[in-house]
Amino acid sequence: MKFSYNDHSRKSVKLMLCFVFMLLSCNAATLKVLVPTETAIGFPHFGIVPLDQFDEIITAPLSASDAVSGADAYWVILIAGGGATAPFYTNDELNSLSSILSSSAPAVIFFEWLAWRNSSQQLAGLLGSTYLESGLPAEAAPQGDSLLVRDISTPLLFSTPGGLSGAVTPVFGDVVTLAGPNQNVALIGDTTTFTSFNPSNRQFAENLGDFLAIPEPTTISLLLVALSCLSLARQRRETN
Repeated sequence: MKFSYNDHSRKSVKLMLCFVFMLLSCNAATLKVLVPTETAIGFPHFGIVPLDQFDEIITAPLSASDAVSGADAYWVILIAGGGATAPFYTNDELNSLSSILSSSAPAVIFFEWLAWRNSSQQLAGLLGSTYLESGLPAEAAPQGDSLLVRDISTPLLFSTPGGLSGAVTPVFGDVVTLAGPNQNVALIGDTTTFTSFNPSNRQFAENLGDFLAIPEPTTISLLLVALSCLSLARQRRETN
């Protein structure tokens, strides 16, 4: 039977276009901010890192069983410090951090220097890394070709940072590193990085916003499938 473009192909193309539109509209639309039970305050990240790529920013406890779900990217707020008496992550919070580190979603996790020793050592343990709590340099040059170093040619400046060594990929020395199955989790050991007026630090803040907005591989794959179906529908129309 001869294929009728008017009866079938047009409807298929319209449906596929709707599907593509939905994929594009929902891509990296939601950022989930995960809050530890013991939370540090006074770090003005959201006023500096551009997050206008997201249609929605929601918050949830880091300890929630469904913390790592229902979002396109994740931002883990810094846990409270306190030196030798600094809080530990709870077991539920560690489970959420582990889920983030094994996920393909873009994410950022903050830690700090020796005043955050307990929680930072827990994070290092999840990664199989060594936590460096003091004595790190006050600046580090960009390394590699990740989006985090885009348009940065001079060192990033730090103030009493913490670091991670081993089982992570250095981006700015040991203070800013990458982990995750697709190098999709940024680990930042100095929250005051964003308060510096150094041009490299300001560019880094912009880069972090774009890093979080990168679509997950699953979303990209679905979009490619949709486009392939559109191409096949067009070829069938031309053939008939």
